[in-house]
Amino acid sequence: MAAEVDVSVVIPFYNPGADIDDCLTSMVQQTISADRYEVILVDDGSTDGSDQRVAGWVERYPSVLSLHRIAASGGPARPRNIGLTKARGRYVQFVDSDDTLALSALEHLVAIADRSAADIVVHKISAGGPRNIYHQLFRRTATNLTVDSCPQLLRNGTVCKLFRRQFLVDHDVRFPEGDTYIEDQHLCLRTYARAQSIALVSDLVCYFHWQRRTAGDHFGDANVDPASYRHEVETLLDLVDTELAAPATRFAAVWRYYRGEVLGRLRGAAMLRYDDAYRRALVAQLHELAVSRFPDAVHDQMPAIVRTESRLLRDNDTEGLTSLSEQLEKLRLHAVARDVRWADGRLILQVDAHLRYADADFRYERDGDDWLIPREFAPGVAAADRRWSADDDSELDIDLATIARADSSLWSTTDGLGMQVDPDGRPSFTGTVSIDPASLAGGKALADGIWDLRLRLAFSGLQRSAGIQAGDGTSEEIVMPGGSATAFWTRRARRLALRIGTATDQTSPA
Repeated sequence: MAAEVDVSVVIPFYNPGADIDDCLTSMVQQTISADRYEVILVDDGSTDGSDQRVAGWVERYPSVLSLHRIAASGGPARPRNIGLTKARGRYVQFVDSDDTLALSALEHLVAIADRSAADIVVHKISAGGPRNIYHQLFRRTATNLTVDSCPQLLRNGTVCKLFRRQFLVDHDVRFPEGDTYIEDQHLCLRTYARAQSIALVSDLVCYFHWQRRTAGDHFGDANVDPASYRHEVETLLDLVDTELAAPATRFAAVWRYYRGEVLGRLRGAAMLRYDDAYRRALVAQLHELAVSRFPDAVHDQMPAIVRTESRLLRDNDTEGLTSLSEQLEKLRLHAVARDVRWADGRLILQVDAHLRYADADFRYERDGDDWLIPREFAPGVAAADRRWSADDDSELDIDLATIARADSSLWSTTDGLGMQVDPDGRPSFTGTVSIDPASLAGGKALADGIWDLRLRLAFSGLQRSAGIQAGDGTSEEIVMPGGSATAFWTRRARRLALRIGTATDQTSPA
């Protein structure tokens, strides 16, 4: 029998094309020694020559990489299960074929798992831009968590985590095979429920998600079959009942699946891309699911825009949901820095931001002492479901993100930022923010290079981000006195960025 290693990386793939090269580069350049890890690549019947591309990598790095071919199964579940069966590692890390790992990720994660005796290590993910996945979760590093002590873990439903392999074996945890759409959620729910110790790693961006996606065929690209999808969510809810004992945790899980797996299918650009027949079929199935499996208490706890969506779904109102998505897609975040300066090694900026349409600001409606989501968003929805309150908005979150131009590493701060509603109903997102380049990166200094600054907003079920424009009287460049950092406005887009060291603004984003 082959010797045990510290960690096995399992990568399923189907027609990734050249995208997999970056993934494999990050695998073979890991800082952990080659005798401590293995990378198991499972080809799910690729038809574009990707198996030969990967075979070339295996020939060059046979001590680390191995390739296994199977008949096409149509999804990542079976190849992941095959990889798990072949794994020799004490730990298993799942990676998608168009994603990459930080070069020190495996060494860092194994060390944390060993120190904390963790069954699962949930680590920070960057999505290649301002969308830092589950960013509210990754504001601390912690160990010895459980799903009952930290139900926010349920919002992280990706399996791109580190698992103790014996833990998976002992509980016979595998991915559900067949025509599945949310197999990640099934596995995450079972493992979260059974884990005795979960570690949360926020001091290193370990995983870079969907970095390229240039190839044509990827797992998860197709529209879901509405009836099959409804059945799969029902199966997930059955697991909630059998796996989770604590009432508060069960409620958090049901809330999360209604918010993400049901209502999340019916909003924004995705909703508008569906053709009319498919949209009606999907709404009809999810309407039946909503009224039969998600109680009013879950609906009532949704933030205002999501609660409005929920009411439209519960009324089986396809036109209303489509119209609401059209309204939301018109909203953009507009952010301006009124004052930018250095003080004691920190970059200080006064930020003022609003939600805008093309020609006007977003405003609430007044209803006595209350604020309402505008009637034009959903004319048929009563005021009770459109009512907004900061105290009830569980998703209200504002931060300033600092994003590396080189690799999309992202670090953020919430300090000094807040929200208020002006007397005319216009929500304002403002504050004086302080950034310390010497400690922002998980307690470490930002790496040399260009870092773009963006304001990010999660608000009432809406997520938006914006580069920061120059306000009146701001200087062209603001150099740190006696330091090696400069704040400047990018050449093309005129947005705020940081230069650490001697990097130049050669690829400024639009």
